[in-house]
Amino acid sequence: MVLPVISIVVPGQGDEALLRRCLEALTAQTLAANRYEIIVVEEAIHPATQKLLAELRTRNGAQPQFVHVCSAPRAGIAASCNAGWRNARGAVVGFIGVDGVAHCGWLAAGLAIIEEGAAAAVGRSSSMHPIPYAQRWEPITRSYFSATNLFVHAVWLRGTGGFDERFVLASGAVCDLLCSVTESGGKVSYCHDARVAYQGGLQDGTRWLNEQRRFSYDALLYKRHPALYRRHIHRRADWRYYTIVFALLSAASALIFHDAALGALGIALWLALTFELFQQRWQQSSRQECRMCVALLEAVLLPPVAVFWRVVGAITFRALPW
Repeated sequence: MVLPVISIVVPGQGDEALLRRCLEALTAQTLAANRYEIIVVEEAIHPATQKLLAELRTRNGAQPQFVHVCSAPRAGIAASCNAGWRNARGAVVGFIGVDGVAHCGWLAAGLAIIEEGAAAAVGRSSSMHPIPYAQRWEPITRSYFSATNLFVHAVWLRGTGGFDERFVLASGAVCDLLCSVTESGGKVSYCHDARVAYQGGLQDGTRWLNEQRRFSYDALLYKRHPALYRRHIHRRADWRYYTIVFALLSAASALIFHDAALGALGIALWLALTFELFQQRWQQSSRQECRMCVALLEAVLLPPVAVFWRVVGAITFRALPW
């Protein structure tokens, strides 16, 4: 039996509709079907997934091959990715999120850049967050702020040990792996033609809010890779975030100690900076009426949420990356 050249790992989440869309795009690649395999990883074997894979096997024939792998329950996406690549037979391993839809040339483009000598490569994803100046970013920086779209030579996965399973979110785990590859002497490249479209996109404000949780892992990234973190990531929280939180705490203290002047100053400062943040986010949006509500919600909630997660990360991992 001829072994596949590249293995694609899809960490599934039990969502049949998303998984179907992702897998159908992967079976429509320009790369010859006998050159790759698709590995679906779930924390539990779902009958719906087994039925879907059987349907795709019947429709597409023996190629590409589908592999169904079970990872440890509630271990996280990094553990799912590790379970996937450890069952891979290809010399190159690609990673894509279950909610991603790969362009038909995704595999060919990713494989080509690895064969040119890169140890790992980050593809072009539609981002889950507003990303200014993204075209100027280096691959490690891009991996931190973008959805999963990654190719790694299996030799480097084995050499680095794969993904650190302490990272709950994919962006932190991928960025950490790329930092490990770089520190080990591997070349990390960016592949513009390896395109993946992700659902949610820039307009999903609530998802952006939920993703603030990833900042709690900045401390772990800094602790493991201080030099590369300073060079590629180093996201200090917007100074307004800390000032807004300080203003809120001042107003709360004034209420407790009956200091009207301090309370008025705190509320005025909070209103001014929150309005400035709202204007900025509103200008970055499509200016639709529903988006205005999201921008206002972000301006009010993001500063305390972002600062909270940074403090949680600093305490948990005992590191201060700011």
